[in-house]
Amino acid sequence: MAYPESTIFYHGVRQTLATPVTVEFGSALTERLKISNDQSAMALARKTEWRFMFRFVMMTPEFTTLRQTTNRPSLTPLDSFIELISQNLSWYANELVKRARERHGRYHKLLDGALAAAYKNKVLLKPQQRPAQVESAIIKKIIDFEVRAHKNEPDWSFRTGGLARLNDDYFLLNEYISSSQSDHFKKLCKRWGPFALTPQETEGIMALPDDAAREEARLEKARRYFQPVWAFLVALCHALQEGEENYLTALDAYWLGLIDEVIGFPELKSMRLLSEFHPDPPNDMPPETAAA
Repeated sequence: MAYPESTIFYHGVRQTLATPVTVEFGSALTERLKISNDQSAMALARKTEWRFMFRFVMMTPEFTTLRQTTNRPSLTPLDSFIELISQNLSWYANELVKRARERHGRYHKLLDGALAAAYKNKVLLKPQQRPAQVESAIIKKIIDFEVRAHKNEPDWSFRTGGLARLNDDYFLLNEYISSSQSDHFKKLCKRWGPFALTPQETEGIMALPDDAAREEARLEKARRYFQPVWAFLVALCHALQEGEENYLTALDAYWLGLIDEVIGFPELKSMRLLSEFHPDPPNDMPPETAAA
């Protein structure tokens, strides 16, 4: 919980040094801080997941209305959600969301541009491959992707910044692939899957011949629906780790799923209020029963 006047502050992993830094030590420190930053972002995503998905699911009924009122029938569920919550965010929080969307967009550019052919040709699916072989195939595809992406920039090279981008791209893809194939994400899909199904899809799944087929169909539908949402949450948590000063208001933190509720705002839905809700007794109950 947070008071309305609260400021909630996020920043990246840091380390204060008391000794001179050599090139070798600086390189090792950079790598260690990056790995620690990535681990912290993923830990934050897992701790935030329940609240973030709750916000998303509770706003799902508003997506159709948004598409109709804005005359944009092709808006995805994730785009609809981001547009709706952005109306309630401060300027700084919207800048944070913008950075997260850029990172999220890069996931898909890399997947479509760098790995689509690798998966199609089963480069990454061959049995008994050593991890280094899989990593080698990924890196080669990223290199090809970067060369194509900068084909109109004659002065661009890997030596002048491209290697850093290659390193970031590699971590981005590993992060995306590992999270989307994890048991944790599978559990997420099972938990929230019913909210992803339309009545027609539910009817089609129930027509399948056995329980195993029905469960697999539900999981696959939920995976396609929630994968972009989970990936955006991961990108958002990484954005919170960037830089030194990521300041959010209490309402920002609520809409981004970072806190459960803002004190004094009962109109904002929360799991606590739902779990504590008790309907009024029927009017025809005896007074003593209603009082009990």
